[in-house]
This record gives sequence, C-alpha cells and structure tokens, in this order.
Amino acid sequence: MHAYLANKTVEANLLETFYPNLNSLCWEGSFKKAYGVSSEEFLAELEQFIKLDIEEQMDILPKP
Repeated sequence: MHAYLANKTVEANLLETFYPNLNSLCWEGSFKKAYGVSSEEFLAELEQFIKLDIEEQMDILPKP
C-alpha cells in the first residue's frame, strides 16, 4: 500500500504536508490535502492495482 501511494505522489507529501496537518485536519483531512483523494478513493484505486498481475505491480518498485 505504501509503495503504491509513494509511486503515485512525491515523497515530500508525507513529511511536508501529511504529518504537519494531522493535528489541525485529522487523519482523513490531512490525507486528502497531501494526496488529493480521500482514503476511500485511494483504497478503491489500490484494490484495482492489487488485481493486476504481479509483474505489473512490481513495475512501481525502483530498479536497482
């Protein structure tokens, strides 16, 4: 799940947007601000990703 989310966005979103807004926006609000979708929308996307062949899933991982 984390690898998929990280692949869809820039790394800075977690540290520069998500975490700093947790107290003021709560988890869901901070997630939406950082990633542009609700957690429900993200989970629906993730579900589709999980249905892909393993080779397609592995394409999101950095190559050595």
